[in-house]
Amino acid sequence: MEGAECDTSLTLSVGGACAGALASIQFHALVPFHHQHQEEEEEEEEACSRKNTAGGTRKKLRLSQEQQALLEGNFREHTTLAPKLKQELASRLNIQQRQVEVWFQNRKARNKLKQTEAELETLKKYHERLSEENRRLKREVEELRRSPGPRATTLAICSACSRKTSCRAPLQRQGGTNGVSTS
Repeated sequence: MEGAECDTSLTLSVGGACAGALASIQFHALVPFHHQHQEEEEEEEEACSRKNTAGGTRKKLRLSQEQQALLEGNFREHTTLAPKLKQELASRLNIQQRQVEVWFQNRKARNKLKQTEAELETLKKYHERLSEENRRLKREVEELRRSPGPRATTLAICSACSRKTSCRAPLQRQGGTNGVSTS
């Protein structure tokens, strides 16, 4: 290794699903980067992604601010995507119809996730209030059990009408006369 020259280059490799199609970019500290290499590699990457048919890695589409704004505006008006609208948006944005469809699906999923998170927070707050009320009531029950106050009173139930209230039916005789008990 004494006679070997020090390798000071920096290499960035991008691998895709295409076998043997590794694109690499070499950066050298003293030589400026040329955009021509980048364009060639993007073309190779696009060709590789076109060849890739079954679930490999693909370059992620980044929409511009204007494209995002147009899609957002249309989503606010129509959350469901009609075929004509999909075709119109794809041609206006210069992207594929499938990309418009996927954007709408993702936007719906984000909306549902936000709604679910909001509902979860509401339910958590409600649960906390109920738990606190439950703890308060349990403490109150314990205090009532510990207090030496009067115990529950027994009520006399009229045998004639089976009510707890007073009734005019005669009470059962217990050794007295005229419905009056002598005990």
